[in-house]
Amino acid sequence: MTEQEIGICNRIKELRKCIGMTQTEFGEKIEVAQGYLTNIETAKRPATEKIVKIILLQTWNGKNVNETWLRTGQGGDENMFKKDFPN
Repeated sequence: MTEQEIGICNRIKELRKCIGMTQTEFGEKIEVAQGYLTNIETAKRPATEKIVKIILLQTWNGKNVNETWLRTGQGGDENMFKKDFPN
C-alpha cells in the first residue's frame, strides 16, 4: 500500500475512536463487516474509494467528515470535521 493509503486507514481508525463507536457499530454504518474494518484500520487492506465516499456522506454525531483531512491528513485532527458556517 502507498503511504497515502496507509494514512487514510489510520485516519479512519482515528475517526471511529473520536466518535466513540466500536468497530462493529462503525462497520454497520458504512456497510462493511467488522473483520474487514479491522483489516482497513491495521492497514492490511486499503479503504476503497466506495468506503471513503460512504464515510464522507455519513453524518457522525451531527457532523460531516472533512474530505481533505480524510484523504491527506491536512490540518491535523482539529480539521477532522467540516466547519459549520453561519447563514
